[in-house]
Amino acid sequence: MDGNRHTVYGNSGDGHRLSRNSGKGHGRSLDSARIFGSLRGPRSALFFLVLFALPGCGTFQNLWEPTAESADYNFPWDGPLKEQDSEKQNPADSKDPATDEKTQELADQNIQPEKDSRLQFEKKEKTERGREIVTRFYGAELVRQRIYLNGKPEWRIQLRGNATITHGSVLIRAPSITIDAGKYGKMSGGVQIYDSENGIFIRASHGIYNRDKEIVQLLGLPYMRIKKSGQQTTHITCVRMERDLAAEVAYLKEDVRIHHSDYNILADIASYTDEKELIEIPGNPRILGKGEYLTGDRILYFTGEEKAILEGRTLYATYEPETIDTPNLEQYARTHGPVSEKALQEAKEKARKTGQPIPEDKPEKKSEGPILQILSADRIEHQFADKKNPVTRIEGNVVFTDPTRELHSPLLIGNGPSLATLSTDKGVEFIDKAENIRVKSREMEYRRQQQFLTLTGDPLVEFLDEETGEVTGTLTGAFIERDFQAEVTLARGNVELNRGQEKARGEIARYEEKAGYLEFIGNPRIYRDGSWIQCSLVRMYPDQDRIVFEKNIRGAVVE
Repeated sequence: MDGNRHTVYGNSGDGHRLSRNSGKGHGRSLDSARIFGSLRGPRSALFFLVLFALPGCGTFQNLWEPTAESADYNFPWDGPLKEQDSEKQNPADSKDPATDEKTQELADQNIQPEKDSRLQFEKKEKTERGREIVTRFYGAELVRQRIYLNGKPEWRIQLRGNATITHGSVLIRAPSITIDAGKYGKMSGGVQIYDSENGIFIRASHGIYNRDKEIVQLLGLPYMRIKKSGQQTTHITCVRMERDLAAEVAYLKEDVRIHHSDYNILADIASYTDEKELIEIPGNPRILGKGEYLTGDRILYFTGEEKAILEGRTLYATYEPETIDTPNLEQYARTHGPVSEKALQEAKEKARKTGQPIPEDKPEKKSEGPILQILSADRIEHQFADKKNPVTRIEGNVVFTDPTRELHSPLLIGNGPSLATLSTDKGVEFIDKAENIRVKSREMEYRRQQQFLTLTGDPLVEFLDEETGEVTGTLTGAFIERDFQAEVTLARGNVELNRGQEKARGEIARYEEKAGYLEFIGNPRIYRDGSWIQCSLVRMYPDQDRIVFEKNIRGAVVE
């Protein structure tokens, strides 16, 4: 069939219109009444000879008899879509659609069916959803035959070559489309759906179109791309996909995989709503990021706002960044760079000959690597539009744990990548199992990279018995800091220590956990059984039951 000659059929009597366009872009409609009215005498015999030579019309009676259905053509149309063509997939179709250049080229091209498809078939009537939709069917070649649907005679139209359906503003294209009764379409050979108003592109191996229900079902490695101006592109794959053209919702089923921004989402089922720019994932959803893992009973993922909300039994797992000591340029230059093993041996030999002491080889401290930390809560809201400083709101029975520490709070706010800083003003309880310390405060800030904790708002440190877990002493102050790397706790402002019959007060208290002592400075005073001692510095060794007083010592003893 060339650019000027086409096979065109007349009006089918059901409101459909067939037209042809010449190579110059002109078109004309054919009126069946005028055709039949003009047939007289020998011309009528010639007409029926041509008519019965058409595909599917061997005899006049065949026009009104049911046509045998092909084995893979299924009715009713609202039933499940079979995967009969999935095994015939080309291996090339298994490429990652997000990186496949051919897929992206198809998604970005501007389709104009009026120019590259010469024949047009039009449908104008309301759908079952009550919407008035103009549907047009295009193709380079059109073949029509009579069939029966539910006992009623209907037309089957086969479009080949750039076969296209335009449903309102949505364009559906495939190499071959079979349309029954102007309502039901079967696409094969590779389906592409373009919804430019919503930034949607979908591709699949084959699919089914239902005009009345305004539904497209897709099978065979379906892939959907969401691309909007000023937003990160979203890529979605699944086993089965259903697109609701009226509600503008895509339903994703089985092995759903979503990539957006720096995150990958895995789920069993999901849905995407165009208007809300929302991916809703009920049941077993997982979000994977760089060093992050999130899950919950339900995830609401807003692609436009770049926000994820996790609800019901939520869990956030991440790694506390490993601290690496890197010398600066001055330190590197002063040490003359790295020392070789040969140079060390020569230095030891020289020291031995000269009688100088030889330092013992200290075992190299092995890095334990990053520490896994797990956070659970009733609800997690993660906003990541600002990649450098994402914000995470964690609320409801918040529990944050790692192998030696445990934190409880009704609300935590995380700032920075991988919750670099955690803070709250709703109260917190922090337990360090390794040091047998429990910390309570109304306000907290914890910098995970530096492993540094700051407490304000009536902070309280409780010292626990290693075996029983009972409180053996308390430390209070206006401001308490704890350095987990250096294992040092610092309290400032009206500091008070209570331990058994002893009480100590001062402006500053410093607890050196490695050395095992608590040091008071700033006019400290120690009370015991009514007696007191004041000096410039007090050093207490709780494990040894020993106290050291230094400088300007004075006091009173009550007998």
